[in-house]
Amino acid sequence: MNYVIIHILQKEKEERMAIYLVQGLLSIVTLIKRRDNFIRYTADITMLYFLSYLCAGSFDMSLSLYAVFLIAGIGKLQKISLGGIITGILICLYAGVGIVYQDAYMTLATVVTRYAYIIIYICMIFSEKIKRTKKVSADDYRYMVRSGLLTEMLIVIVVWMKDGIGARVVTNHQPIGGGIVLGISLVVGICYRQHLFRAGEMLLYDGISMILIILSGTRGYMIIFAMIMAVTMIIYFMDIPDYGNRMLQRIGVIFFVAAIVILWICIFDHGKTFELILRLDESLGYRENENLYVKELMKRIPWYRKWFGWGFGRSAAGTKEALTAAGLASWNRRYMFGKLLQRTIFHNYWYTILFKQGISGLIVMILFYARMVKRICQDIKDRWIRYFLLMMAAGTVISLTFRITATCSILEMLLVAYFIRQMEEDNGEGEKENAE
Repeated sequence: MNYVIIHILQKEKEERMAIYLVQGLLSIVTLIKRRDNFIRYTADITMLYFLSYLCAGSFDMSLSLYAVFLIAGIGKLQKISLGGIITGILICLYAGVGIVYQDAYMTLATVVTRYAYIIIYICMIFSEKIKRTKKVSADDYRYMVRSGLLTEMLIVIVVWMKDGIGARVVTNHQPIGGGIVLGISLVVGICYRQHLFRAGEMLLYDGISMILIILSGTRGYMIIFAMIMAVTMIIYFMDIPDYGNRMLQRIGVIFFVAAIVILWICIFDHGKTFELILRLDESLGYRENENLYVKELMKRIPWYRKWFGWGFGRSAAGTKEALTAAGLASWNRRYMFGKLLQRTIFHNYWYTILFKQGISGLIVMILFYARMVKRICQDIKDRWIRYFLLMMAAGTVISLTFRITATCSILEMLLVAYFIRQMEEDNGEGEKENAE
């Protein structure tokens, strides 16, 4: 019996390695073929990652390959700011200590799943490639949107064939559906604002995206998508791209539709559909035990642990403070006692940062997002594009309280950095033309 189990596990491992090998080889081909078109390159690499994730049922290795090839596609950096250097040094310092003195695998998993989006944002924001790249066309963005939506729909079909129609779009209990849609919604909104997509095209893409987000069943995704869609819909109903020519007509339509929806909810549905979609009838599950564990642990540990955490590759197991905190946190789920002692990565991203880097880590993250917001406000001239990027940043911060996204926020932050740089270059060219 044991031999059979070992044989099955060995076979699964070999199959996963074959999947990762195919992902890596295809990513190399894509890097060579698409090196002069970053948007299409990002679309292809993202598509390969999600298909690999779906086939393997695990994202640790596939996400690592995704992050590495995105950085390779970003290319050489120009001069980096002091804040970027300090953030990079801190991540490298914690990673180095974790690999040498703690658990190396746990450290690498932490860097990839919880800090890679910061590294990629910094690389993108200081990349030289944007200056050298040709003007991105509407067809390039259209390719990204369509390939992303087709990939998402394929994932839904495969999951439903396996788990049944209507099942939540997950693989190996991890959410996979809706991960690409978050970035796509930003691309669609900005392209509509810049007259690259027409209104009908925007409504089609966002309509499909909304269905995919609902099918994902992930509340954090819904928050980000709703915040982006709020800006898109304001632009649409005010008809800003066409200077308000159809504004009254569209506002009348939305009031009519809203009235029908409200009547349906109040008279027939009684809010059951919203409760089902948002999973309001479900509790946080063992996430509430995780949150309580970190809170109780932070009350009891020494000051240096509060400020600098436990590191990337170590749990708090074996300490008196952890035993007490785990006992208190597992009051309603006794099976969580042992799991909490070994846990180092939590659903709540901010508690993960607090556990691994302490208060100093939270301060660094606050400064990171503050710098991002400052750059968006200062460098983006179009206020509606500014609102899009601010909503993506704010939505990401809020959603991280529930769960990190399927790309571990890599795609979302990459696109935020990309559009910041793209708008900067466009503004620079405009000022140069005016000067001439």
